[in-house]
Amino acid sequence: MKKTKKNEPKEKTGKFSTESFYRFLIFTLSFLMIVGIITYDPKGSEWKVDVNIGEPAPQDMYSPFNFTFIDEEETKRAKRLAADHVLLQYKIDEEVNKRVEKNITAFFAEIEKLKGTEKPVSPPEVIRTILAETSLKTVLEIEGSETFQEMVRASVTSLLGNGLISFAEKVELRNQNKWTVFIVRTTGETEVSVLDLVSLSEARDSVRRIAMETFPKQRKDRDVFSEVVNSFLEPNLVFDKEGTEVKREKVYKETLPVEQSVKKNEIVLRRGSIITYEEIARLAEIEKKIKKKKVATGFIGVGVIALFFIIILANYLLHFEPKLYYSLNDILLINTAIIFNLLLNKGLLSFMQLNVFLLPTSFAALLLAILIKPRIGFCIGIGMAVLSGLMTNYDPLVIITTLFASIGGVYMMLDVRRRSRFFVVGALVGVINSCIIFGFFVLKEMILIEALNKATIGMVNGFFITILLIPGLFLFEKLFDKTTSITLLELSDLNHPLLKRLIIEAPGTYHHSLVVSNLAESASEAIGANSLLARVGAYFHDIGKIAKAEYFTENQTAKGKNVHDNLTPRMSYFIITNHVKDGIQMATKYNLKKIIVDFIMQHHGTGPVYFFYKKALDQLEKDGSINITDFRYTGPKPQSKEIAITLLADSIEAASRALSEPTPGSLRGLVDKMINDKFLDNQLDECELTLLDLYKIKESFIRNLMAIFHTRVEYPEMINENTQKKKRND
Repeated sequence: MKKTKKNEPKEKTGKFSTESFYRFLIFTLSFLMIVGIITYDPKGSEWKVDVNIGEPAPQDMYSPFNFTFIDEEETKRAKRLAADHVLLQYKIDEEVNKRVEKNITAFFAEIEKLKGTEKPVSPPEVIRTILAETSLKTVLEIEGSETFQEMVRASVTSLLGNGLISFAEKVELRNQNKWTVFIVRTTGETEVSVLDLVSLSEARDSVRRIAMETFPKQRKDRDVFSEVVNSFLEPNLVFDKEGTEVKREKVYKETLPVEQSVKKNEIVLRRGSIITYEEIARLAEIEKKIKKKKVATGFIGVGVIALFFIIILANYLLHFEPKLYYSLNDILLINTAIIFNLLLNKGLLSFMQLNVFLLPTSFAALLLAILIKPRIGFCIGIGMAVLSGLMTNYDPLVIITTLFASIGGVYMMLDVRRRSRFFVVGALVGVINSCIIFGFFVLKEMILIEALNKATIGMVNGFFITILLIPGLFLFEKLFDKTTSITLLELSDLNHPLLKRLIIEAPGTYHHSLVVSNLAESASEAIGANSLLARVGAYFHDIGKIAKAEYFTENQTAKGKNVHDNLTPRMSYFIITNHVKDGIQMATKYNLKKIIVDFIMQHHGTGPVYFFYKKALDQLEKDGSINITDFRYTGPKPQSKEIAITLLADSIEAASRALSEPTPGSLRGLVDKMINDKFLDNQLDECELTLLDLYKIKESFIRNLMAIFHTRVEYPEMINENTQKKKRND
C-alpha cells in the first residue's frame, strides 16, 4: 500500500546526481538520433540533374537564388598556374668553389717546388692533369710568378663567383621557355635572365679575352694562362629544387580563390548546349546550397516535434509510471526500441525502396507492450505515428495506419502466453492496415478493385510485423533482462530442476509453495495484477529452504521433536532468515530472472520472525532487553502487487496449518488478522495495493482457504455380512 505519492521510488543520496545525469543523457541521445535518422536523406537534393561534361543539356535550368561560390577547380587551376610561374631557383655550390681553390693552391705549390730543382724531374700528377710539358716549361720561365698566380686565382674566382652553368642545362632552360631564374648567393638572391647565365664554353671565351688583354704580345704566356685558368673552371651553378618548391608552395597558398557569382533566374543550363565544367560547377553549388537549406530546415522542424515527443514521454513516465522513470534499464529499453524501429524504417525506405505501407512502424509499440506493459505500448504507438509521418513526408495514411495498428496490436498483446499468438497479432495488424488503406483510396475515388489491390499491402505488413516480433522479442528480452509471460510460462513447468530438487529435498516446502501459488494467482486475478507472475514467483519463493530443509516446520516429520529445541532463539532466527540469502544464491546459480529473484528477496519484507522473538522474550532474564528489530528480515519490502500478494499468501497459508478447526469463521478471522498485522507493520507501504485491492485479496484468500479446508460428510463404518448375522444372533 502506497503512502508516498505515486509510490515514487527513493533514489539513494549518493546516486541521485549520477542517475539523473544518465537519464538526461539517454533522453538527449535519443532526441539527437531521432532527428538525425528522420532528416538523413541518402538521395540528396531533388534539384539534382544527371548530366556529364561534353553531353547536350536535357533541359533549361535557372538559378533559384543569388549566390556566390568559390570555384574549386578554377581555384586549383589558378594556384597551379601561379606556382608554375614561380622562377626556378639556382644556387652557387660552395663545395665546388672550395675544391677549385684547393686545387689552385696545390698546383702553384708544386710549381714552386719544381723551380727550386737543378735537374728536370717528372712533374707530379697535379701538374700533369693541368699542363702539357711544353706549357710547364713556359710557366716555370714566366717572370713574376706570384703575379701570374694571383692573376689566375683572380680570374677563376671572378668567373666562379658569378656562377657557371653547364651548356646542356642552359639549353634545357630555353627549351622549357624559362627566360628568368633566381640565383641565390651568400649576399642574397638575384633575378637573372637565362641569356645572361654563363656557360662553361662562354667562360672559356672570356678567359681568352682576359689573356689577350693581359698578355697582348707574349703569345706563349697568353696560351699558358688560358690553359691554366680553363683547367680550373667547372660548373658551380646548381638547381635548388627544395628552395624552388618552398616558393611554389608559398605562392600556391597565397593565390586567392576564384569566385563566381550567379544571379537569381540566370540561366545555368541551356537545353541542347554542350555541357562544360563551369556549368557542372554551378549545378553542383546550387544542389549543395539547396541540400544545406533542406537539412537546416529539417533539423529545426523535426527537432521541435522530436523535442516535444521526448519531453512528453519523459513527463508521462515521471508522473504516471514512476517506477519506469527511475529505472535506467527501462528508460534505455524504451528509447532503444524507438531508435531501432526508426532505423529499420529508414533503412527499408531509403536503401531498399520499400513501399511506405510495408514499413513496420508499429513494431516498437507492440514490442514494448509485451516487454513492459500495454500502457507504454499505447503511448509509444502514438509517438511512432507522429515520427513515422515525419519520415514519410507527412503522409497521412502512414500516420493513421501506424496509430490504429499499434492500438489494435497492443490490445491483442494483453495476454500473450504463447509465441503462436504473434501470428494472431500480425493478422489483426494486417486487417487494420488493409481496411484503412482501402477506405483511404475509396475516399480518393479510386476504382474498388484497385483499392482492394492496394489494401493487400496491409496484410503483408502484418505478416512482416510477425516475422520481426519473434526474434526481436528474444533479442530485447536478453539484452535488457526482461521477463515476458512466455518466459514465465516456461518457468512454470514443475519439471524445472530447482522445483524437482524442492519436491525431493523439501517436500513440505514444495506443497506449501503450490498452495501459496494458488492463493496468490487467484488474488492477483481478483485485482487485475499479473496472475501468472504471482504463480511462478510463488513456486520459487522458498527454494532457499532446500539448504536446511529440516529446520522448517513443514518438512519436519518426527512428532514432538524439533531441531530448534536445542538452539538459542538467536541462532534459530539466523537459520530461518538465511533461507532468503540461500534462495538468491540458488536462483543465481540456476539463472533465474531478476523478477523471480525479487520474489525470493522480498516475500518476507522486513517482517519479524515472531515465534523466535517471543521465545527469546520468554527466556529473557529479569533485567535484560530485546529489540524486535534484531529479529526482522533484512528486506526490502515488497515493491510490486504480485510480491505483496505472495507475502500475504505465504504467511496466511503457514498460519492456517495451525488452526485446530478451520471453519469459515476461523478462516475469515485468520485472514483479517494476518492482513491487518502486515498492514500495521508497514510491510505494504512500498507496493501499489489499495484498500479496495486488500478487500478483494482477502475475499479471494477466504474463498480458496474454505475450498482447501472444506468439511466432509462423516461416512459410517462398513459392516460385513458375517458381523450382521452375529449381531442378530446376539
